[in-house]
Amino acid sequence: MKRFAVAAAGAAFNLILGFLVFLIVVPMQLPSKSVAVPVVEAMDERAYITDSGIREGDRIIRVNGQKIAYFQDISAALGSAEQEAEVTVRRGSETLDFTIRPSLQKTKQQYQEDGVWITDEINGTERKRFLSYSEEMRARSAEYIGKEQSTERYILGFTAKQEPLGVKNTISQAWYYTCYVVKMVYRALWDLVRGSSGIDQLSGPVGVASAVDTAVKSDYGALNVLFLIGMLTINLGVFNLLPLPALDGGRIFFMLIELIRGKPVPADKEGIVHMIGLMLLLGFAVVIFFHDIFRLMGR
Repeated sequence: MKRFAVAAAGAAFNLILGFLVFLIVVPMQLPSKSVAVPVVEAMDERAYITDSGIREGDRIIRVNGQKIAYFQDISAALGSAEQEAEVTVRRGSETLDFTIRPSLQKTKQQYQEDGVWITDEINGTERKRFLSYSEEMRARSAEYIGKEQSTERYILGFTAKQEPLGVKNTISQAWYYTCYVVKMVYRALWDLVRGSSGIDQLSGPVGVASAVDTAVKSDYGALNVLFLIGMLTINLGVFNLLPLPALDGGRIFFMLIELIRGKPVPADKEGIVHMIGLMLLLGFAVVIFFHDIFRLMGR
């Protein structure tokens, strides 16, 4: 047990450190000192949710079988397909199930000299508003003037209740970011194994340095750099726990084999496996290094 704890300690420290970084990021990211929670504050009359039976004040607790702990979980549970969503809500002491057709939201931002026109379309019905620039916004939007940006996504179509940030919600949001990054790492690795994503989705030290440089030069430099530090720290912890030779996860894997067999794997054989694994990892790192170099040169 002591050997297991020592092997897992490094990765666990990375995960804890990433969580602590996100504790700093959350208040910086939410200057309004409030956070959205999955409770229906108001419903957009253009959305199908108005005919579903859901009421204001209902707390969304499950969408398509996925537990909803945070407001951001809803988008991930809906996905990008126009399929009817199975939504479970808590209303007082009751738990109720509804079937809702997600609504397609199209947003277009047109940047002009004195402000930006924002067009919000839900299920074919548009609303348009003009947002004048503040001095800070004018500086940030200078490169976009004369251009437009468009996005599409499926939504339930309600405004979320806002709660004071406070200590509890700060910890909750930091934990959400931590879990999100862990899931993102495993999903990316699984996509790589399945072949649905390629090596161009990975970055080594050169790519990380480039990302840090971009974050530092952005309008929210300190916030973006801290967020990137949190992500990289958790990435390192998760990667180190993978059951691959030469990693802590690989050593833990051999300990589990020892536990099952009742005796350890011969040290010389385990050493050979770790050596081969180390050589493969170093070779992979070299490939990623040169890929980053060529990607930067191709900018």
